[in-house]
Amino acid sequence: MEKITIRAFRAVDEPELCRIYAEEHARVLKDIGVDQVMKPDESWHSDPSCIAICAFHETLGMVAGVRIQQRMSTILPMEVHLNAYEGRTVQVFDELGPNLGEMCGLWNAHRFAGRGIPTMLLSAAVALAPEAGLSTLVCFAAEYMAPRCKELGFNVMEQLGNRGEFRFPIATIASYPMVLPDTKHLASTEEQKRSQIQALRSNPDQRLDVAVKDQRMEVTYMLLGMKGKLPDKGMHGHHRFAA
Repeated sequence: MEKITIRAFRAVDEPELCRIYAEEHARVLKDIGVDQVMKPDESWHSDPSCIAICAFHETLGMVAGVRIQQRMSTILPMEVHLNAYEGRTVQVFDELGPNLGEMCGLWNAHRFAGRGIPTMLLSAAVALAPEAGLSTLVCFAAEYMAPRCKELGFNVMEQLGNRGEFRFPIATIASYPMVLPDTKHLASTEEQKRSQIQALRSNPDQRLDVAVKDQRMEVTYMLLGMKGKLPDKGMHGHHRFAA
């Protein structure tokens, strides 16, 4: 049985893990042919409110990652991208309220693909959102990930782009800005996913046997270490993106 560990950490606490994350993310972007138009932003390495959630394989090392970035301390990555196409981006994001964050920088190494790891990471991110003081989450999901985000309660922001569709980062890829309006109660989340997320909140450190296609995988969650380490949400001023 293969074993992975899904661990959350503050970016500023783990500079070496941030470096590996950036290298692996860049490798995935190169593998899918978008590295010339999309470069990983590494400014989050020094953001005290940024949470990274990574999957570690027992022999293959770090094999997947995602981040939660808070709008109160930084410009959200998707705001930067969308603002190049849509002039109303800042206004729309302002209307989502002050306690807003983004799930971003999702990647899954090709050497450990096809196991559903991205969905596990996104579920962990949603589970941690209230602890981070975030009542609303957004994401910019490629077409193949949008259905997974929909299961977690995210809805397409149809007031942006072509009824929510952007051709990004290249013309052959459709991507969608999506929003989860209530991270605490998860009213729009599918029942099974809601139960899984609530279980992670009740028991942030746990071990599960997960069925993946025709095999089983042991998944150890280590999310408890984030408690008490997140900065007070009042320590940062709201950072408005200047169009």
